[in-house]
Amino acid sequence: MIMKFKYIFFSVLLFSLTSCETDVEDPTAVVPPAPYVGDSGSADFSSYVSLGASNASGFMDNSLFIAGQLNSFPNILAGAMSQAGGGEFTQPYVADNVGGMTVAGQEIAGERFFFSTQTFLPQGASGAITTEALDFQPGPYSNMSFPFVSAIHMVAPGYGDPSGLQTGTANPWFVRAASSPSARIIDDVLTQSPSFVTLVPGDDFNQWALFGGPTEEVELGGQFGMVAGVQAVIGALAANVPAGVITTLPDPSITATYNTVPWNPIPLDEATAAQLNGVFNNTDPSLGAPGYNVILQLTQVPCLNGIQAAGGNFVPAACDDAASVPIPNPLFEAISAEEVAARTVVYAAGNNPVLILDENLTAITTPLGDLPKIRHTNENDKVSFGASILLGTVLNNDPNQVWGVSVPAGDNWILTADEIDTLQSQLAAANDLISSSVPDGWALFDLAGLYEEVVTTGVTMDTFTMTADYALGGFFGLDGYYPTARGNALIAKRMMAAIDAVWGSNLSESGVNIGDFPTNFPDGI
Repeated sequence: MIMKFKYIFFSVLLFSLTSCETDVEDPTAVVPPAPYVGDSGSADFSSYVSLGASNASGFMDNSLFIAGQLNSFPNILAGAMSQAGGGEFTQPYVADNVGGMTVAGQEIAGERFFFSTQTFLPQGASGAITTEALDFQPGPYSNMSFPFVSAIHMVAPGYGDPSGLQTGTANPWFVRAASSPSARIIDDVLTQSPSFVTLVPGDDFNQWALFGGPTEEVELGGQFGMVAGVQAVIGALAANVPAGVITTLPDPSITATYNTVPWNPIPLDEATAAQLNGVFNNTDPSLGAPGYNVILQLTQVPCLNGIQAAGGNFVPAACDDAASVPIPNPLFEAISAEEVAARTVVYAAGNNPVLILDENLTAITTPLGDLPKIRHTNENDKVSFGASILLGTVLNNDPNQVWGVSVPAGDNWILTADEIDTLQSQLAAANDLISSSVPDGWALFDLAGLYEEVVTTGVTMDTFTMTADYALGGFFGLDGYYPTARGNALIAKRMMAAIDAVWGSNLSESGVNIGDFPTNFPDGI
């Protein structure tokens, strides 16, 4: 069979994105706060330190790059604090605006995305990745937030040790910026004797979700779990820092990453759908092994004695008796009729679901081998935006192998309903822990609630309304998860209001206008 498959995905959205150009003349410019008479109230901003993970580091558009760091919400916040007694705010700037990271010259993290008006898709920035983990730029820095840091990593010894890069026990961004190989992130925070801190307690959940909800859940308990990490970090800060703000953690499943690609984005004509169905329903031995659906249905055949080639086709052998009550097929694992229906692959003309691997399906061993754990997506599944670039790709130059159509997309590209339930249940428990652990006199900032507000109603500020729409909503960047520069400005302004409410400062009067911050960066900046 030669599959004639034409893949046209997301044409309406991508056409609309052709107008998505940078909306400021110089998107790399640092926006200074408007002059105002700053008042710190009862707070002391003289030594402000940010501790956190990706979204506090300036990570956006799938990478960490200089312009993103300049527009990180801690840097925006520090700008307002600078006129209210705040001191210099330093950051571990990377080497370029291409983004990415190398270790001993080998790329380990890719370049940032920009929107290409030629392909109508996000693509990697041009230019060489020049940020090298072993090009040590020792800190400590005011912004001690680094990409992909979990809560326990903030107190983990060796997390900045170059020798840990090969074993995965070190973080390349922290390796580059650590004051010494033996320093912990929390050590490099406390050695600065901060007078004020902000804490985003880790990337635990977004890392789990962005990898499609691996079988292992986020580790909450145990010596190296998130609970131990959060309690150790907050305990160390509370004992050494007079004041600060701690945030809750957003739900990754509500972001544009998992709410842009529909569950049924595969367009097929009748002929191609029929061709695919023929493969999955094959009963002709001359065309190869029996089709997936055929084997799946055999799990439900009553009183089957085996598979015989009767009349040249794969069919059940005749029953030896006239039993009217179905019995399980003794040659196969028994699964419910409901699971058989869910796993049966059927294509039709029009928009079709994505063929995926689902680790939660029942393992079935048959005389013909293990049955793949595959099924079609349904309306309760969420497809990662990253999958959109791969859907419909022909593999190995074989037109019969089409990713997401005849070859299943990996579990790392999908959040199933079960995985979403697990994520949200664990996240709720983690945010309850964070909320109950805020030291007396400190502020809790509901970052999770802000994301929810952006997603459900949109947020209007400074004459701009920000929504969760991919690329066009203004809040989420081109990776669909991390905020844009304008999204960071929104977070900073909301955090200023929270600080003012607790300490009587007037940071909200600093004149930060979210319209001064871009929603995207062009190639070649």
